[in-house]
Amino acid sequence: MADTSPYFFMRILDLGCGDLNELNEVTGEITAIDKKNIGTAAKHITFIQGDFFETEITEDFDLIRAHYSLCFNTREKIEKKLPQLLKHLKTGGILEIKDFHTSDQVVKKRTNLYDSWFFNLIKQIIGPYQLNDEKVFEQEHGHEHRIFILRAKKM
Repeated sequence: MADTSPYFFMRILDLGCGDLNELNEVTGEITAIDKKNIGTAAKHITFIQGDFFETEITEDFDLIRAHYSLCFNTREKIEKKLPQLLKHLKTGGILEIKDFHTSDQVVKKRTNLYDSWFFNLIKQIIGPYQLNDEKVFEQEHGHEHRIFILRAKKM
């Protein structure tokens, strides 16, 4: 699989962008969607306030990413709405998902994506994927989380 670093992409859709900290270093034309108003976005970022599953998307993207945001939706909503969103991923485009690993306590409060139902859904929509596990330190709460990173290239 080709390099999936978001730094070389032209058009990026970020689902649940939060405060845009991760997007500050990313170049390209970015559409960022989140329920909360993050204030003024940089010139290369178009911010849309709202639920990313309810926002009408009309353009296609080279990269669609969701970092710690899909898990705040129900399994039913993800199964129904994610395929509709991923229709806007260009052929050759990359889907990148970061979320909490099943072993992490945080998952008990959210929808568990580290599960066969989710991986099968991605396989049906996009095709083969790469899956990696990492540990990340959360500064705000002073502890580590075990996460997974899923990357898939649309064929």
